[in-house]
This record gives sequence, C-alpha cells and structure tokens, in this order.
Amino acid sequence: MERSRFLKTLVVALLLLVPSACTSEEPVVLQSPTPTGTTGPATPTPDASTTPLPAGSIAAGVLDLADGRHAAYVTELNLAERRGTIDVVQILSGQEAIDAFKRDNPGVTALPTDYYIVNANKMLRTGTISPEVTVRLVKLAQDSNADLNDSTLDEMDAYLKTVDRLAVPFWFTVAGGRITAIEEQYLP
Repeated sequence: MERSRFLKTLVVALLLLVPSACTSEEPVVLQSPTPTGTTGPATPTPDASTTPLPAGSIAAGVLDLADGRHAAYVTELNLAERRGTIDVVQILSGQEAIDAFKRDNPGVTALPTDYYIVNANKMLRTGTISPEVTVRLVKLAQDSNADLNDSTLDEMDAYLKTVDRLAVPFWFTVAGGRITAIEEQYLP
C-alpha cells in the first residue's frame, strides 16, 4: 500500500514536470556585457516583456520598461518634446553570441565578430527623456579612441543624422519610466 502511494505521487510529480521541460521556445534572460568604455559589473538586461503599463501612462510618456539599463537602437529622437523611441535588443558576447548566431544563421560556421546583436522583438517603445539626462557618445571620428565622452542631446541628434540608426546601439538607463542616461555602445 505504501509503495503504491509512493508510485502515484511520483507519477503525478513527473506529469507536472514533463510539460514545462518540453516547451520548445522558453524565453531566456540574457546578461548584458559591460559596454566598452565603461567600468563596473555587467548589468542584467531587464525582462522587456514586463506587464504593460496602462495606456494613460504610456500616453503620458512613461516608458514601458523596467528600471535598469537596456540596450536599444534609437528609431526616433524628438528634442522639442524630449521624447525618444527605441527598439530594445540584446548584445551578446562569447559563447552566447556564437550559439545565437548559429541558431539564426544555419550553415554559417563562424561568427564574423566577437559580439552578436539579437532583436527578438520589433516592438518600439516611446518615452520621455529626463531633463537631467546624461548623454555619452564615443566620438571616434573626433578623438580616435573608443572612450565615452560627455555629450548632449543636441550632439546625439546631430550624430544620429549621420549614421544608420539600426547599426549603432545605445544603452538606455530607465528610472521610473523615464530615460535618465544614454550611452553609445562602441562596436569594433
């Protein structure tokens, strides 16, 4: 009798575990590497699929992202309204980059760089840029190094007019639904 109860409990436990282990496309939370030109530990990429904010909050300029640092492309920068529209991405390096590249490019054997950018979600997010925002750009053409330099939104706007916006990622720091810091990610 005791053995029968044990077997039933074991079968039920296995039945509960098997479906979750067999899902084919579980989301993976990835770690963001520390951007070149900055110091400190890597900041985990917050889960971009957080519970959506109420429509009124989004309309008021509250960015639909968790507080923290997010890698993203800038799709629009509106200086007059102090608003930015971004497309969140994941910047991978090391084995994570190799694995993602091979998954996305079957038959190609080598990753052409030491990083790989994944844009798993084409959702655009628009939010208010804080009046106290700090902006740091690489300015490689001006000083021949990849260090981040203090900059302004006006300089960033002028810079974005000279580059392919979907080729230059930035790190956006979000606090309370507002963009509080922007740093360009140097790509070799």
